[in-house]
Amino acid sequence: MRKPLRPRYWLALPLLWLCAYQAHAVETRLPVTLDDGTRLEARFVLPEGGNPPYPAVMLFGGLETGAQAINLLPGFDASIAFASFDYPYTPPRKFRLWSDLGELPKARKAIGRTIEGVGALYEALAAHPMVDPQRITVVGASLGAPFAVIAAGQHPIPGVVSVQGFGALEDVIAHQFHRAWGEDYGVIGRWAGTLVAKLITWYADLPSPEMHAKQLRASQHALVIVSRDDKRIPKVASEALWQAVQESSAQAQRIELEGGHLYTGADVLIEQLLRLTLDWKQNVGLLK
Repeated sequence: MRKPLRPRYWLALPLLWLCAYQAHAVETRLPVTLDDGTRLEARFVLPEGGNPPYPAVMLFGGLETGAQAINLLPGFDASIAFASFDYPYTPPRKFRLWSDLGELPKARKAIGRTIEGVGALYEALAAHPMVDPQRITVVGASLGAPFAVIAAGQHPIPGVVSVQGFGALEDVIAHQFHRAWGEDYGVIGRWAGTLVAKLITWYADLPSPEMHAKQLRASQHALVIVSRDDKRIPKVASEALWQAVQESSAQAQRIELEGGHLYTGADVLIEQLLRLTLDWKQNVGLLK
Protein backbone atom coordinates (compact mmCIF):
# COMPACT_ATOMS: atom_id res chain seq x y z
CA MET A 1 0.00 0.00 0.00
CA ARG A 2 1.29 3.45 -0.90
CA LYS A 3 2.19 5.71 2.00
CA PRO A 4 -0.31 8.58 2.16
CA LEU A 5 0.80 11.96 0.85
CA ARG A 6 0.63 14.57 3.60
CA PRO A 7 -0.75 18.02 2.87
CA ARG A 8 1.19 21.07 3.96
CA TYR A 9 1.59 24.10 1.75
CA TRP A 10 -0.73 25.47 -0.95
CA LEU A 11 1.80 27.29 -3.12
CA ALA A 12 5.09 25.51 -2.48
CA LEU A 13 4.46 22.40 -4.55
CA PRO A 14 6.54 19.78 -6.23
CA LEU A 15 8.49 21.20 -9.07
CA LEU A 16 11.48 19.71 -7.21
CA TRP A 17 11.47 16.63 -9.39
CA LEU A 18 12.83 18.75 -12.24
CA CYS A 19 16.02 16.99 -13.32
CA ALA A 20 15.74 14.74 -10.31
CA TYR A 21 17.16 11.69 -11.99
CA GLN A 22 20.16 12.96 -13.89
CA ALA A 23 23.56 12.26 -12.39
CA HIS A 24 25.27 13.75 -15.47
CA ALA A 25 23.59 16.69 -17.17
CA VAL A 26 24.46 19.93 -18.89
CA GLU A 27 22.47 23.04 -18.03
CA THR A 28 21.99 25.90 -20.46
CA ARG A 29 19.53 28.75 -20.89
CA LEU A 30 16.72 28.73 -23.41
CA PRO A 31 15.30 32.27 -23.70
CA VAL A 32 11.78 32.87 -25.00
CA THR A 33 10.39 36.29 -25.88
CA LEU A 34 6.70 37.07 -25.48
CA ASP A 35 4.58 39.28 -27.71
CA ASP A 36 4.87 42.24 -25.32
CA GLY A 37 8.66 41.98 -25.32
CA THR A 38 8.94 40.18 -21.97
CA ARG A 39 11.91 37.82 -21.99
CA LEU A 40 11.76 34.62 -19.97
CA GLU A 41 14.99 32.76 -19.30
CA ALA A 42 14.12 29.08 -19.13
CA ARG A 43 16.53 26.69 -17.47
CA PHE A 44 17.20 23.89 -19.93
CA VAL A 45 18.92 20.70 -18.81
CA LEU A 46 20.18 18.14 -21.31
CA PRO A 47 21.60 14.68 -20.55
CA GLU A 48 25.35 14.42 -21.04
CA GLY A 49 25.92 11.74 -23.60
CA GLY A 50 23.05 9.47 -24.62
CA ASN A 51 21.34 9.41 -27.97
CA PRO A 52 19.68 12.65 -29.02
CA PRO A 53 17.16 13.84 -29.94
CA TYR A 54 15.81 13.40 -26.41
CA PRO A 55 12.28 13.30 -25.05
CA ALA A 56 11.60 16.46 -23.05
CA VAL A 57 9.54 17.46 -20.04
CA MET A 58 8.41 20.97 -19.13
CA LEU A 59 7.56 21.26 -15.43
CA PHE A 60 5.52 23.89 -13.59
CA GLY A 61 4.58 23.85 -9.92
CA GLY A 62 3.80 26.46 -7.27
CA LEU A 63 4.68 30.14 -7.30
CA GLU A 64 7.52 29.67 -4.81
CA THR A 65 9.41 27.01 -6.75
CA GLY A 66 9.86 27.92 -10.42
CA ALA A 67 13.11 27.30 -12.25
CA GLN A 68 15.08 27.34 -8.97
CA ALA A 69 13.73 23.84 -8.41
CA ILE A 70 16.38 22.30 -10.63
CA ASN A 71 17.97 20.39 -7.79
CA LEU A 72 19.43 17.01 -8.52
CA LEU A 73 18.00 14.10 -6.59
CA PRO A 74 19.92 10.86 -7.20
CA GLY A 75 18.40 7.57 -8.17
CA PHE A 76 17.29 7.94 -11.79
CA ASP A 77 19.05 6.99 -14.96
CA ALA A 78 17.18 8.27 -17.99
CA SER A 79 17.93 10.40 -21.00
CA ILE A 80 15.38 13.17 -20.81
CA ALA A 81 15.69 16.92 -21.29
CA PHE A 82 13.95 19.13 -18.73
CA ALA A 83 12.97 22.79 -18.93
CA SER A 84 11.14 25.36 -16.83
CA PHE A 85 11.14 29.05 -16.03
CA ASP A 86 10.36 31.22 -13.03
CA TYR A 87 6.88 32.66 -13.08
CA PRO A 88 6.93 36.33 -14.11
CA TYR A 89 5.48 37.34 -10.77
CA THR A 90 6.69 37.44 -7.16
CA PRO A 91 3.81 37.00 -4.67
CA PRO A 92 3.65 38.70 -1.27
CA ARG A 93 5.34 36.69 1.46
CA LYS A 94 2.06 36.60 3.34
CA PHE A 95 -1.30 37.43 1.80
CA ARG A 96 -3.30 40.17 3.48
CA LEU A 97 -6.65 40.63 1.84
CA TRP A 98 -7.17 44.36 1.65
CA SER A 99 -3.58 45.55 1.29
CA ASP A 100 -2.73 42.89 -1.31
CA LEU A 101 -5.74 43.37 -3.57
CA GLY A 102 -3.46 45.86 -5.28
CA GLU A 103 -1.46 42.84 -6.47
CA LEU A 104 -4.30 41.74 -8.74
CA PRO A 105 -3.30 43.83 -11.80
CA LYS A 106 0.23 42.37 -11.67
CA ALA A 107 -1.09 38.86 -11.09
CA ARG A 108 -3.54 39.15 -13.98
CA LYS A 109 -0.76 40.22 -16.34
CA ALA A 110 1.49 37.43 -15.06
CA ILE A 111 -1.16 34.78 -15.74
CA GLY A 112 -1.35 35.77 -19.39
CA ARG A 113 2.43 35.91 -19.70
CA THR A 114 2.82 32.48 -18.10
CA ILE A 115 0.30 30.85 -20.43
CA GLU A 116 2.01 32.43 -23.43
CA GLY A 117 5.41 31.50 -22.00
CA VAL A 118 4.59 27.80 -21.67
CA GLY A 119 3.47 27.73 -25.29
CA ALA A 120 6.58 29.61 -26.40
CA LEU A 121 8.82 27.23 -24.44
CA TYR A 122 7.13 24.27 -26.12
CA GLU A 123 7.76 25.78 -29.55
CA ALA A 124 11.40 26.46 -28.66
CA LEU A 125 11.89 22.88 -27.48
CA ALA A 126 10.12 21.45 -30.53
CA ALA A 127 12.51 23.38 -32.78
CA HIS A 128 15.64 22.45 -30.79
CA PRO A 129 17.91 19.93 -32.57
CA MET A 130 18.53 18.00 -29.34
CA VAL A 131 14.83 17.47 -28.59
CA ASP A 132 12.36 15.09 -30.21
CA PRO A 133 9.22 17.20 -30.87
CA GLN A 134 7.06 14.07 -30.84
CA ARG A 135 8.04 13.25 -27.24
CA ILE A 136 7.50 16.51 -25.37
CA THR A 137 5.35 16.47 -22.23
CA VAL A 138 4.18 19.36 -20.06
CA VAL A 139 3.67 18.55 -16.37
CA GLY A 140 1.81 20.89 -14.02
CA ALA A 141 1.47 20.34 -10.28
CA SER A 142 -1.28 22.10 -8.31
CA LEU A 143 -1.06 25.78 -9.26
CA GLY A 144 0.99 24.82 -12.30
CA ALA A 145 -1.60 22.32 -13.54
CA PRO A 146 -3.98 24.88 -15.12
CA PHE A 147 -1.06 26.41 -17.03
CA ALA A 148 -0.07 22.97 -18.33
CA VAL A 149 -3.60 22.06 -19.38
CA ILE A 150 -4.31 25.41 -21.02
CA ALA A 151 -1.03 25.28 -22.95
CA ALA A 152 -1.79 21.74 -24.13
CA GLY A 153 -5.22 22.89 -25.28
CA GLN A 154 -3.64 25.72 -27.28
CA HIS A 155 -0.65 23.82 -28.69
CA PRO A 156 -0.18 20.25 -29.98
CA ILE A 157 2.02 19.23 -27.04
CA PRO A 158 2.11 15.41 -27.28
CA GLY A 159 1.74 14.77 -23.54
CA VAL A 160 0.17 16.64 -20.63
CA VAL A 161 0.21 15.60 -16.96
CA SER A 162 -1.94 17.30 -14.32
CA VAL A 163 -0.93 16.55 -10.73
CA GLN A 164 -3.58 17.67 -8.21
CA GLY A 165 -4.94 20.01 -10.86
CA PHE A 166 -8.34 21.59 -11.06
CA GLY A 167 -10.96 23.44 -13.02
CA ALA A 168 -13.75 25.54 -11.49
CA LEU A 169 -11.27 28.26 -10.54
CA GLU A 170 -13.81 30.35 -8.65
CA ASP A 171 -14.63 27.37 -6.44
CA VAL A 172 -10.94 26.76 -5.76
CA ILE A 173 -10.33 30.39 -4.77
CA ALA A 174 -13.45 30.45 -2.58
CA HIS A 175 -12.35 27.22 -0.92
CA GLN A 176 -9.10 28.83 0.24
CA PHE A 177 -11.00 31.71 1.86
CA HIS A 178 -13.52 29.29 3.37
CA ARG A 179 -10.67 27.40 5.00
CA ALA A 180 -9.13 30.61 6.31
CA TRP A 181 -12.27 32.40 7.45
CA GLY A 182 -14.91 29.71 7.94
CA GLU A 183 -13.52 28.38 11.20
CA ASP A 184 -13.18 31.85 12.74
CA TYR A 185 -16.26 33.58 11.36
CA GLY A 186 -18.63 30.75 10.46
CA VAL A 187 -21.33 31.44 7.86
CA ILE A 188 -20.34 35.10 7.53
CA GLY A 189 -16.74 34.11 6.79
CA ARG A 190 -17.82 31.63 4.16
CA TRP A 191 -20.16 34.14 2.55
CA ALA A 192 -17.39 36.75 2.47
CA GLY A 193 -14.98 34.21 0.97
CA THR A 194 -17.44 33.36 -1.79
CA LEU A 195 -17.94 37.04 -2.59
CA VAL A 196 -14.20 37.80 -2.68
CA ALA A 197 -13.61 34.78 -4.94
CA LYS A 198 -16.25 36.02 -7.37
CA LEU A 199 -14.66 39.48 -7.45
CA ILE A 200 -11.16 38.06 -8.00
CA THR A 201 -12.34 35.73 -10.75
CA TRP A 202 -14.19 38.53 -12.49
CA TYR A 203 -11.42 41.11 -12.22
CA ALA A 204 -8.59 38.77 -13.16
CA ASP A 205 -10.61 37.43 -16.10
CA LEU A 206 -9.26 33.98 -15.33
CA PRO A 207 -9.08 31.51 -18.22
CA SER A 208 -11.00 28.25 -18.00
CA PRO A 209 -8.86 25.09 -17.73
CA GLU A 210 -11.95 23.05 -18.57
CA MET A 211 -12.55 24.86 -21.85
CA HIS A 212 -8.98 24.23 -22.95
CA ALA A 213 -9.00 20.65 -21.65
CA LYS A 214 -11.94 19.92 -23.94
CA GLN A 215 -9.81 21.08 -26.87
CA LEU A 216 -7.14 18.42 -26.37
CA ARG A 217 -6.50 16.56 -29.61
CA ALA A 218 -6.66 12.87 -30.52
CA SER A 219 -2.88 12.94 -31.02
CA GLN A 220 -2.33 13.98 -27.39
CA HIS A 221 -2.00 11.87 -24.26
CA ALA A 222 -3.29 13.17 -20.91
CA LEU A 223 -2.61 11.88 -17.40
CA VAL A 224 -4.62 13.26 -14.48
CA ILE A 225 -3.30 12.46 -10.99
CA VAL A 226 -5.50 13.31 -8.01
CA SER A 227 -5.23 12.72 -4.28
CA ARG A 228 -8.21 11.19 -2.55
CA ASP A 229 -7.88 13.21 0.65
CA ASP A 230 -6.83 16.56 -0.83
CA LYS A 231 -8.03 19.33 1.50
CA ARG A 232 -6.62 22.14 -0.64
CA ILE A 233 -8.51 21.36 -3.83
CA PRO A 234 -12.30 20.86 -3.55
CA LYS A 235 -13.47 17.66 -5.18
CA VAL A 236 -15.86 19.54 -7.47
CA ALA A 237 -12.85 21.32 -9.00
CA SER A 238 -10.73 18.22 -9.61
CA GLU A 239 -13.75 16.39 -11.02
CA ALA A 240 -14.55 19.33 -13.32
CA LEU A 241 -11.10 19.07 -14.89
CA TRP A 242 -11.27 15.30 -15.28
CA GLN A 243 -14.73 15.50 -16.85
CA ALA A 244 -13.46 18.05 -19.37
CA VAL A 245 -10.45 15.88 -20.25
CA GLN A 246 -12.78 12.95 -20.82
CA GLU A 247 -14.88 15.04 -23.19
CA SER A 248 -11.82 15.83 -25.28
CA SER A 249 -10.36 13.68 -28.06
CA ALA A 250 -7.18 12.98 -26.06
CA GLN A 251 -6.16 9.53 -24.89
CA ALA A 252 -6.71 10.04 -21.17
CA GLN A 253 -5.89 8.20 -17.96
CA ARG A 254 -6.66 9.07 -14.34
CA ILE A 255 -4.74 7.87 -11.28
CA GLU A 256 -6.06 8.38 -7.76
CA LEU A 257 -3.59 8.28 -4.89
CA GLU A 258 -4.17 7.98 -1.18
CA GLY A 259 -3.46 10.98 1.03
CA GLY A 260 -3.59 14.74 0.65
CA HIS A 261 -1.85 17.65 -1.02
CA LEU A 262 1.87 17.48 -1.74
CA TYR A 263 4.38 19.75 -0.13
CA THR A 264 7.92 20.90 -0.85
CA GLY A 265 10.52 18.72 0.80
CA ALA A 266 8.68 15.42 0.44
CA ASP A 267 11.53 14.02 -1.64
CA VAL A 268 10.48 10.37 -1.44
CA LEU A 269 6.96 11.20 -2.53
CA ILE A 270 8.15 13.49 -5.30
CA GLU A 271 10.41 10.71 -6.54
CA GLN A 272 7.43 8.35 -6.47
CA LEU A 273 5.40 10.73 -8.60
CA LEU A 274 8.28 11.20 -11.02
CA ARG A 275 8.55 7.45 -11.45
CA LEU A 276 4.79 7.24 -11.96
CA THR A 277 4.95 9.93 -14.63
CA LEU A 278 7.93 8.34 -16.40
CA ASP A 279 6.20 4.94 -16.37
CA TRP A 280 3.16 6.54 -18.00
CA LYS A 281 5.35 8.26 -20.61
CA GLN A 282 6.94 4.92 -21.37
CA ASN A 283 3.59 3.18 -21.71
CA VAL A 284 2.12 5.75 -24.11
CA GLY A 285 5.26 6.01 -26.25
CA LEU A 286 6.52 9.41 -25.08
CA LEU A 287 9.73 8.06 -23.58
CA LYS A 288 10.89 5.42 -26.05
